[in-house]
Amino acid sequence: MRHIETALRLRIFLGEEDKYKGRPLYEEIVVQAQHSGMAGRAACA
Repeated sequence: MRHIETALRLRIFLGEEDKYKGRPLYEEIVVQAQHSGMAGRAACA
């Protein structure tokens, strides 16, 4: 039996120079997504 759920996609566009506390901003977004339990988190260059 299939389980169907509704999903949303969050797409964020950042520049290479965007930083958060000295680290690349995309890294911090992935870390925060992990902490919040968000599924399917990834960063693409």
